[in-house]
Amino acid sequence: LGTGELTLNSTGAITQGSGDTIIAGGLSLLGSGTVTLSESANEVDVLAGNRNGNVTYRDADGIDIGTVAGTAGLSVTGTLNLTAGGSITDSQALTITGDSTFTVTNGSSITLNSAANNFGGTLMFNASSGTIANVTIVDTTAVDLQALTLSANLSVTAGGPITDSGALVVTGTTTVAAGAGNDITLDTATNNFSTIGITSGNNVTLVDTNGMDL
Repeated sequence: LGTGELTLNSTGAITQGSGDTIIAGGLSLLGSGTVTLSESANEVDVLAGNRNGNVTYRDADGIDIGTVAGTAGLSVTGTLNLTAGGSITDSQALTITGDSTFTVTNGSSITLNSAANNFGGTLMFNASSGTIANVTIVDTTAVDLQALTLSANLSVTAGGPITDSGALVVTGTTTVAAGAGNDITLDTATNNFSTIGITSGNNVTLVDTNGMDL
């Protein structure tokens, strides 16, 4: 399709065969059933959809969650596993009921800062090789961070408590905002922060393996 838009709408699983690729300006995933589009040569600029079922998608370069064929943002009733060969961004909101996993290449960033984002499960950020640069996450609900290593900055804004279920290793600045009535608990023993700023929160617990600059 080149720069055109592709909409896949089915009741039942969507898969692709080995060596089959999707090349399009935009991809929209509608309907129900598991989606597994994991070929490394897929190349889509914008991803959107409203899908009842787990979604796995892999792209050769960077990808934006946006608007495709009138569908704005990405809503998944289930888990989301998104892998990109570049950075991941959102110009429209994500609503994910299950766990979300985002994987990028060395030096790439993950910026999911739409104000209406809603992640129902845990959040995991991975590097397919090397180290992620920056992660920015905005969520209208609570955020539970899995183990994460960054070569630059971490920014987390939540509408509920912020917790960690794995070590957070951040070379740059960490900025955390949970709202005035919500607790921030980053207490994994092997956390390693450089500079950390708490923009808003109620009770705050921070654990670091060495010194912190507040």
